Amino acid sequence: VVVNTVLSTIKIYRNMENGESFNEAFFDTSTFIIWLLWGIAILLHALSIYGLPILFNADWEERKIEQYMEEELKNKNK
Repeated sequence: VVVNTVLSTIKIYRNMENGESFNEAFFDTSTFIIWLLWGIAILLHALSIYGLPILFNADWEERKIEQYMEEELKNKNK
């Protein structure tokens, strides 16, 4: 949070030095995109940690292992 705040403050300050108003500098896409991306990353991480896996959960892992074992067995029996 501290790093993002510092980066956003620097970005806003530079934009204001280039002649933009505070509102233009603050609401510039490049200013708050880092907050959005970090928020999405933290949300996905939290969902995967606390029992709401989205893409790769334990069942998926078990199915893939089973699939690879079956494929290996088929290839071995050829």
